[in-house]
This record gives sequence, C-alpha cells and structure tokens, in this order.
Amino acid sequence: MTTSAQPLVVDHCTSGDFDEIARIMTDTMLLGQPVPGVDIDEYVTACLSCYRMTAHSDAVVCRTGDNVAGYALISLDPRAAEGHARRQAMRLAAAIAMQWVTGRLSAPTRRFYKLRTIDTVALMRGTRDRGRVPHAHVNVVSGARSGRVAHALLQEVDRSV
Repeated sequence: MTTSAQPLVVDHCTSGDFDEIARIMTDTMLLGQPVPGVDIDEYVTACLSCYRMTAHSDAVVCRTGDNVAGYALISLDPRAAEGHARRQAMRLAAAIAMQWVTGRLSAPTRRFYKLRTIDTVALMRGTRDRGRVPHAHVNVVSGARSGRVAHALLQEVDRSV
C-alpha cells in the first residue's frame, strides 16, 4: 500500500474498525511481520478489549482511501485500563493454560505465551507508575511507514491527552 499521493483521514474507530485493527496487529506483531506458526487471536482480542470501552479510552484509525493504514489506541484513564488489563490477562491465562494442558497449542504458540508470561511479570513491577499517566499504542501497516501515517496518528494522540 502506498500512501504518498492519497490524503490521510484520521477518524474515531467504529466497531467494525476493530477487526481491521486486529488484522494489522496480527500482521505486524513481530517487528512488522506476523509471528510464524503462532495463533495469537485470543491474545489480540485481550489486548484490544480495553480500547473498545469508550469511557476509558479512545481509538482512532488513519485511512488512506478505503484502507486503514494505521491506528492509535489511547488510554485516557490509566487506572481503569490497568484494572481491565489485569482481568483480561487472568482470563487469557486461564484459557491458554487449559489449551496447553490439553495439548491444543502448537510448539510456537506455547513459546509465544511463555515469553508473554515473562513480559507480564516484568510489566507488573512497573504497575504503580503506569496507573498515573495516559498511554497510547500506535501501529502502522508495513507499506505505509513513510512517516505520514504515524505523524497523523501522533498528532491525534497529542490532541486527545
């Protein structure tokens, strides 16, 4: 996807945009590429669930023509987001543990979740600080990384906080 000649439009997400955001997140999870051989649908759903709650967050997409070229997920209420993230992490951990013990996870998927568990433990150490400041997650599709899309999204993040 090239965006150099197309105008950029940043809009608040509609419920239908979250499917596209999930696809972009999945397609760019590992340094701008999909994680090979790993089913991360449940992980992506858990990650996005907080941003679907419009009272605590905001989500915007940057469109080039009919395509979503990037998104920004903005947490405006960090304490609520942190609580929601913890609940989602516990639900996800229980679901993945059940799949793990029943042999329904591939070796690459088990490795992915093992590494996410290590990440979670490290993140838990910084919980006190995360509960005080808003945050944003910005992601851009591989073919639109010229800077225009990211810049448009970052401007929207600045306007939101």
